[in-house]
Amino acid sequence: MARNSNIKLRRSATFGAIPTTSNLDLGELALNTYDGKLYMKTTESSLDSIVQVGSATDSYHKVRKSQTLEFEVKVQTKTSDHAWHGSGSSSAYSIDGIESPHLHLVPGNTYRFDQSDSSNSGHPLRFYYDAAKTTAYTTGVTTSGTPGSSGAYTQIVPTDNTPMVLHYQCSAHGYMGGRADFGTRNLTGYTTDGITEGSTNQYFTNARARSAISVSGDLSYNSSTGVISFSETTAATTRALISVTDAGGDGSLAYNNSTGVITYTGPSASEVRAHFSAGTGVAISNGAVSIGQAVATTSNVTFNNVTVDGTLTSDDITSTNISIAGNATVTGNLTVSGTTTSINTATLDVEDKNITLNYGSGDTSSTADGAGITIQDAVNSSTNATLLWDASNDRFDLSHPLTIVNNDTTDTLLLTSTEDSSTAAPVITLKRNSASPADADYLGQLKFKGENDADQEVVYAKVTAKIQDASDGTEDGLIEFMNKKGGSNTITARLRSDSFQLLNNTNLVVAGLTYPTSDGTNGQAIVTDGSGNLSFSTISGGGGGTVTEAFKNILVSGQSNIVADSATDSLTFSAGSNITLTTNASTDTITIAASGGEVTVQEEGSSLSTAATTLNFVGAGVTASGSGATKTITVPKQDLFSTVAVSGQSNIVADSATDTLTFAAGSGISLTTDASTDTVTITNSGSSSSASDTLKRFVYTTSSSTTAFTGSDDNSQSLSYTAGAVQVYLNGVLQKLTTDYAETNSTTITFVNAVPSGNVVEIVAFYRTIGTGNSVVNQFTGDGSTTAFTVTTAPVSENNLLVYIDGVYQQKTDYAVSGTTLTMDTAPASGAIIETVCSVGAITSQADLTLTGTLTGVNADLSGTLNVEGHVSLDGSANELRFYEGSNYVGFEAPSLSANQIWVLPDADGSSGHALKTDGSGNLSWGTAGGNAFDKIAVSGQTNIEADSTTDTLTFAAGTGITLTTTPGTDTLTITNSATGDNAFGTIAVSGQSNVAADSTNDTLTLEAGSGITLTTDASNDKVTIAGGSGSVFTTDLFTASGSGSALLAYTLSKAPASEDELICFIEGVYQNKNSYALSGTTLTFDSGIVSGQEIVVHHIGAGVVGQSPTIDTFTGDGSTTAYTLSFAPPNENYLSVFWNGVYQHHSEYSVSGTTLTFTAAAPNSAAIEVHIPTVNGIGTPSDATVTPAKLSTGGPSWDTNSNQIVGSHYTRSDSTSVSSTSATTVATHAIATFRSVNYKVQVTQGTDYYQSEINVVHDGSTAYISEFGMINTDPSGFTNPTFSATISSGNLLLQVAMASNASATIKVLSTATTV
Repeated sequence: MARNSNIKLRRSATFGAIPTTSNLDLGELALNTYDGKLYMKTTESSLDSIVQVGSATDSYHKVRKSQTLEFEVKVQTKTSDHAWHGSGSSSAYSIDGIESPHLHLVPGNTYRFDQSDSSNSGHPLRFYYDAAKTTAYTTGVTTSGTPGSSGAYTQIVPTDNTPMVLHYQCSAHGYMGGRADFGTRNLTGYTTDGITEGSTNQYFTNARARSAISVSGDLSYNSSTGVISFSETTAATTRALISVTDAGGDGSLAYNNSTGVITYTGPSASEVRAHFSAGTGVAISNGAVSIGQAVATTSNVTFNNVTVDGTLTSDDITSTNISIAGNATVTGNLTVSGTTTSINTATLDVEDKNITLNYGSGDTSSTADGAGITIQDAVNSSTNATLLWDASNDRFDLSHPLTIVNNDTTDTLLLTSTEDSSTAAPVITLKRNSASPADADYLGQLKFKGENDADQEVVYAKVTAKIQDASDGTEDGLIEFMNKKGGSNTITARLRSDSFQLLNNTNLVVAGLTYPTSDGTNGQAIVTDGSGNLSFSTISGGGGGTVTEAFKNILVSGQSNIVADSATDSLTFSAGSNITLTTNASTDTITIAASGGEVTVQEEGSSLSTAATTLNFVGAGVTASGSGATKTITVPKQDLFSTVAVSGQSNIVADSATDTLTFAAGSGISLTTDASTDTVTITNSGSSSSASDTLKRFVYTTSSSTTAFTGSDDNSQSLSYTAGAVQVYLNGVLQKLTTDYAETNSTTITFVNAVPSGNVVEIVAFYRTIGTGNSVVNQFTGDGSTTAFTVTTAPVSENNLLVYIDGVYQQKTDYAVSGTTLTMDTAPASGAIIETVCSVGAITSQADLTLTGTLTGVNADLSGTLNVEGHVSLDGSANELRFYEGSNYVGFEAPSLSANQIWVLPDADGSSGHALKTDGSGNLSWGTAGGNAFDKIAVSGQTNIEADSTTDTLTFAAGTGITLTTTPGTDTLTITNSATGDNAFGTIAVSGQSNVAADSTNDTLTLEAGSGITLTTDASNDKVTIAGGSGSVFTTDLFTASGSGSALLAYTLSKAPASEDELICFIEGVYQNKNSYALSGTTLTFDSGIVSGQEIVVHHIGAGVVGQSPTIDTFTGDGSTTAYTLSFAPPNENYLSVFWNGVYQHHSEYSVSGTTLTFTAAAPNSAAIEVHIPTVNGIGTPSDATVTPAKLSTGGPSWDTNSNQIVGSHYTRSDSTSVSSTSATTVATHAIATFRSVNYKVQVTQGTDYYQSEINVVHDGSTAYISEFGMINTDPSGFTNPTFSATISSGNLLLQVAMASNASATIKVLSTATTV
């Protein structure tokens, strides 16, 4: 199955497990998945320690309900890192090994502070509202035992009512502890004195209140005292201000401004009568009103409308029904007795405030059951709407949803409780009555609807209550808040029983302040932009008070600084002698002017004056001219250089009499001046680096606060570098040029901020660029905005460049390359490490170049001296070795060859006339040319016979059974075996070659092993085996981390690379940067960060890949396709590097057949697939240009057709077995006589569930021992892992599996067996 595209931290599932400082690198994280704790390694005052989360003082715990968490408390000497260092006791609490940490405690859990350690004696730990222990906090706090004795502890059980912050301190000594926050909203113990005043919502003060008041008119106001005064006027003045106007109509209105009396005269009788008019049936005459009929108590009166004010009683009403055609008004009590009262009106108006149903029923709930209101046929002809009282459940039941419509801004629904109890309040209950409640069930929702501009009804917000845990005794609930966000329903917040979560990039806004949605980096603080937006930012050093827009420090050149002591402190300006101060409050301006005295200017020749108001100009020929306030001083021209000439450069001309010429020393330049001779000497200061250095590391450990780093480092090396060719690290963290440091000159690096004592600064200086057949590595640091980065060597093509961000491989579609410029589509995040690996074939040397090993390439441009300890190979059919003189050259070119040929030159010159002669074995020497003489006679297995002179004679002597025959005409000596023997090979046949036949009975055939050839003879079977060598262009070593300490970090490769740049390393599929390991021969040693059991993959790109661009095939997964066609066939799958979405895929997850790449499982839909295939030159190709398993298996390691690879003492193969039962089924078999141990990588597919693990098995001949690890499946809650076992049967070691169900399953096993 393909590897998931995720990155796992170092982790442990063991309760209470905490990593040690040796387990982690600085900045590396480790996760305890059981405790829910995250750890990192930090350095405090050169002391390494492990802390939780992102701070050396914060402690965070996984939130679990009703958990008991224990802290180990000790007492130690207080350090300068303590928050209260210098105050109170010299001792401090240490909690779980951290000095007085800031604790985060969760309501609902129990926290026990164990004081069993003897150092706690006399130091009881208690909780207080403040660090000064003004008030103790005891709610939920219990103690046991005496501190310093076994079992002693202080325990606190926080609740939602616990104050937001408490301080843990020793009850007997001051300031030993720290603070603990509880995430509550209880502010007990706080005052506004501890809150910094803002710029708009400011505190109340008398002065601010008084300054906000103004008055007008006769009122006056004193803003200093806040008193408003009224200037009283006289009565006459007041009366004169009053006037009255009679608007006419009935009556009259008059005013006497002398007395101030206003007189109103009412209307006359006639005026009043004029306002009355008679209605229907009514007559008015001289004020008398009549209605046309007698209305005495004994009169019979007829009205259409009858109004009764009181009780209507009549003994004459005997009819069963009474009908009133008009309106009837009853101002008394109306009692209607009967079974049904029908009101057939369009509108029923009831002025009474209360309508009582079930009145007079005896006050029993049973009679009230079902009382209510029914709207007949409300829904349709057969469905009514009801509001009825349910007496048994003490509630109203509505047959239909209730909608309350309000068309104004008042409360649409108001619930009020008049109960005086402190716990009484209006309650709205939403109940889900479910017979089978379960986790995640909805309990109720509040929806907030409105219309959009298309007149569509939209749910803009929704509050949903759910069951988080329905288990009896541990019930938990949660509330989700949904908002319409960008047109989509988005859950923005979730209130759980243990936390409040803001989701989907929702900002926290409190009191108008918008908080950031993620944490900042270590040491950053929250700052505001002045518009209510808060963010994390690095705060530079400096002062600053708590008042916005105020100067805390006043600096006067040459004087001591004036510092504000408080937010209301005042700065007073005092006028000195001849100084006048003028202020302008409206413009916040202070004008400082000289108030007296004039300046007298005296020229050369005048007597010098010591008066404060006199300015003396001294010098030959200096004159002063002008009058009044303006004086002109003239200084005659001195002996100056008006023009500076530099050979080959433009002249520098002085622009004025006072112009200055500045000489600046460039890189490697020293400047020396001689004023007496007007000379500037410019010399080359050179470099301290060795000519053979490619790069050099300079290490400085600070013993005090240091800004500039120069001179000798910890290893007595003197710093020198070339600007732009240096990398600077602080405690292993790459620093950024300009932001973190400056390249002051070629021998000094200057940090922007001083580096404290006890830190390590490493400076890596690059002295030349060397591109080999391997790779060139560059590193950069992202800043969140930069997309373009400059690499040191331009790749031949994009395919020659591998790019990683924080160890994750980047797809080719994510960037572009032009020359040395790498441009990312998206700017890497701030702080992200970008590493590039450039495969190059050309060699460029900026100085003398010395190589150790074999130099192989397709192009070399050397501007210095080339020193090679090894071989210089010119490959191809037309490559020449040329020696140039100007544009002409002489050279050598190899002819067409079928074998290698090396000539060894003589170590000294010969005599005049001598020529180079060969001895037939490639050894050249000087000798006399011509003469038709044999200079040397070589006999196989014997010492050579050399001619001592040009006339020397060689004599052949015939041994036993040998006959010598000479033929002078053909310079032939025939040696014949005169005693013919038996058991001789007359003819030697070589497949594809001409036969070699014995020329005589004692002829001898000699077989020589060429390059990459191994010869093996078998005398008993008359057989000579010719086998290919073991060279490899691309090799892969696989390791499983084991051991501890240094043994866990060191691994032995199968072949020694020429350099680290030939390696590509992965741990658990994550690419490792080149600076995380070191290479020595075949030993690869990682710096740190390996956990036992992790998988380590090491790819070695050997010399077979020569200056060629690798081929990269790209595909896109569709969730079903497993087979893809490559652009050409690789030798085997070990030649491939395969990535899904940038994540390296293990070789066990795919196979190769020709150009077909087949994955064990389909890549996810839209997954980006990249396949890297190195271009390999032919190396040691057999004469018939074919490589077969039989040829590979001859006389050496064998070829396994199952796994398609060469195996030696390790045997690798793959098996696939179908299982449809729960019985133990054999899935792999190995002979115990051949193999001692086996490593299995197993993959199980059962429907849509997938399982993977690794198994090690070893046996002692009778018993098999098994260990399984790395188990993982895709459905942890629904799939039960299979059970693997090992046994020995009939001389075979069997790996067996028992499935949890009999559903059809496929078990694939990749076995690597080690021979006995």
